[in-house]
Amino acid sequence: GFDKTRGFQVINRPWSLQEMFKLPGFAERVTEQYVYIAETDHLLLQDLPNRATPQLNVAFFFPYMSPKDPKCGAVAQKWLPGLDKDDMPPVGPSPAIMHVSNLRKLAPLWYELSVQMKADREADGAFGWMLEMWGYSVAALRVGVKHFAWQQIQIEPSAAWHQDVNSQDPYIYHYTFGVEYALDGIPVVGRVGEWSLDKRHYFGGYPPQKLADPPRCAQECAWVWSSLFNEATAALALAGQWAETHMGGTRDFSRAAGAGKPRTPLSIALEGAAPFILDGKHK
Repeated sequence: GFDKTRGFQVINRPWSLQEMFKLPGFAERVTEQYVYIAETDHLLLQDLPNRATPQLNVAFFFPYMSPKDPKCGAVAQKWLPGLDKDDMPPVGPSPAIMHVSNLRKLAPLWYELSVQMKADREADGAFGWMLEMWGYSVAALRVGVKHFAWQQIQIEPSAAWHQDVNSQDPYIYHYTFGVEYALDGIPVVGRVGEWSLDKRHYFGGYPPQKLADPPRCAQECAWVWSSLFNEATAALALAGQWAETHMGGTRDFSRAAGAGKPRTPLSIALEGAAPFILDGKHK
């Protein structure tokens, strides 16, 4: 309830896992020794190997989860009596692979700490949207569950920086950031692009079944994400599992001049064809 979450709904993650272990049929339903914890904005790009052991969890390395951070690290130390914050793993609870016994150890304290931190003004102010992640990391150190921080397990691309998805060979594409482009293929920063793919557009409904292709010279991340979406929605529609939607596509969210207007053969031919040379100068 609100008395626990104080409006921070992400606390439902450790609560859900804690409650899962209480289900009468848990042992019959989860027969594997290891579990993979994912989020709804994770796309699997290839088979994910299990590198966890009963003594070691595997999780993604988040730079902003460093215990060396002077603000967050100092606050975290308050929740680590008799322990050293610098021994905390710089990870969150997802993506992660762990032995079921480790998750059973972690979930109750992870939930308890997240609730306590949210009620603590200093911790809430320092951790912000990362609070439940810090709850997990602190809980891991307190119950003695060690982690291998695995950078390659996922990638978090954006049009704002250059990341070749395939060259980094990740296992998961985490579409936490929107991908924004002008129709000439120039990345857009700080606003919605004329071509825009962002999970935040779809809080109120499904995306359409076929998303328009990115500009031809857009970075690889735009093509990988949109093509995986189109592949999935096509398969779901074929099975009768993709609903009709009133939500817009990748060219329907920008307020830029010309957005949403009829396209001509010339405009279609020019889209994504940049850079241009006009009067001997690159444009």
